[in-house]
Amino acid sequence: MNTVDTGPFRNSLGGRSNTAARAAAVVAVVAMASAAALLVLPSRSGAAVEPVVVGELQGEAMRMTSGSGTVVTEGGVTVLKLQSAGARATGTITASAAVSGVRIIAKGTQCEGDPRIRIRVDGAKALATSVASTSLTAYSSSFARPAGTYTVSAKLTNYAKTWKCARTVSLDAVLLTGTGTPTTTTTPTTTTPTTTTPTTTTTTTTPPGSGSFPAFGSATVTADYLATGAGNNVDTIAFWEAPNASDSRMYVTSKNLSLVEVWKHPYASAADQLTPLTHSCLKAGSGSATNGVLVDQESDLLYVASNFSPNVCVFSLPNLSHVKTITSGSGYGLEPNLAMLTLPSGQKRLYVSNNSIVYVHNPATGAKLSQFTPTKGLETMWGDSHDSVLYIPDENTRTGVYAYHPDGTPYTRNGKTFFANSSIFDSDGEGILEYTCPASGIGDNGTGLIVVSDQIDSPSTGNDYEVFDRRSWAYLGKIKMRLPSGAFVYNTDGIASTQQSSPHYPGGIFAAIQDDSSVAGVSWDKLLRAISAQAGKNFGC
Repeated sequence: MNTVDTGPFRNSLGGRSNTAARAAAVVAVVAMASAAALLVLPSRSGAAVEPVVVGELQGEAMRMTSGSGTVVTEGGVTVLKLQSAGARATGTITASAAVSGVRIIAKGTQCEGDPRIRIRVDGAKALATSVASTSLTAYSSSFARPAGTYTVSAKLTNYAKTWKCARTVSLDAVLLTGTGTPTTTTTPTTTTPTTTTPTTTTTTTTPPGSGSFPAFGSATVTADYLATGAGNNVDTIAFWEAPNASDSRMYVTSKNLSLVEVWKHPYASAADQLTPLTHSCLKAGSGSATNGVLVDQESDLLYVASNFSPNVCVFSLPNLSHVKTITSGSGYGLEPNLAMLTLPSGQKRLYVSNNSIVYVHNPATGAKLSQFTPTKGLETMWGDSHDSVLYIPDENTRTGVYAYHPDGTPYTRNGKTFFANSSIFDSDGEGILEYTCPASGIGDNGTGLIVVSDQIDSPSTGNDYEVFDRRSWAYLGKIKMRLPSGAFVYNTDGIASTQQSSPHYPGGIFAAIQDDSSVAGVSWDKLLRAISAQAGKNFGC
């Protein structure tokens, strides 16, 4: 939940406010959903504890990495002004104690609507909010992390300009808040692996607020929509989350055509299909067609891998302008797919699967850094930036899901480098995704679910979507989905998720390919309620 504090943040001398003043100036915190709430934390005695600042990054200390921004003095306070489309700045912040929240001090310049800002910490979305106030105001969100040093990015997500105004954000500071408890030597819940030497990550406790994920057996849910578009032999799905859910997009590749289907929210009718994306980059050869698709939400970029082509094509979002072409030095086979990791340093890695090989690229420069051959056959991949793990299901022999460090060396957790086996998978392990906690998708405490498509090509029994605990890798159960007609969804390649809630889809969307022809989607709220009913207790964050 994001909250906004209506109190001013200037000191009595008219200059920059200090950390103590910011921390003490919380007067009335108002929930963005218009419900009042106090941003307080429970103490061991049960009394409310005011959060304290455990890390601070001044706006003017941040470095612009895209778009336009400038350091200015407004009302005696030095701020970083984000003032163009795609304006994004980064910096480093150190938390002296465990983090329970993120707070920014900012003000907005309205122009036919409020500006919006998004804050990411080590690539994880920590806060996304409208900046409605024209005076410096605190905006807060829950976000859990241990003490340590993090890379922070701030982005203006909805810049607009007319002949009479421009929509901008003036950022005074980014603050990490917590209880102020000193860092102890207790072994943390997870150990972040390095990119060179495999390490064992031992799960000993469950992070606070991680929810409950009991075993549930099997749960069946009916899809909320079925989207059939211009593609032929559709394969992979990706969502882009706009600042307003009603403007969000769904992208679907077509393994027999050199196009990408483009859908606008709520994706439920033919009227929601927009003009498909086509570009010469997508058709490098006479037989080229699209297969892998990936959205980098932080950078607002769409990556598309084409088969029988050496290209990964990169487009800006939401306008779909071609940005660049990344090549791995050789043509891809029938089913190239994509994944991305944000490393603890803030750098990113793009992974391109090609038959039995995975190519590793720097997405910022396009440079190929390395390649590796996974233990088992592959197509799809998933990057877990919280744990720096790349997950790859065994596509062909049902042996499970394998885990790798960012450099492709095996990743070990609880003495294992993979989870699941042929007693769980009945067919090919195909699409893979994570459902992360908190349920809002803002922040990531490391808990949640891993879901893998068990590609059963039988309309009478339907596809299985195998569900695992993200921390322990324990098998929890399987999901089945029916179409509105009552028939099963089956023969699923790609699956995708967005946790951006909307009136149409509370809690976001779980989406799956239906027999190479369509996309079936269901709200996460509806799906988790169905699982809870089978488990006999609450299932979710």
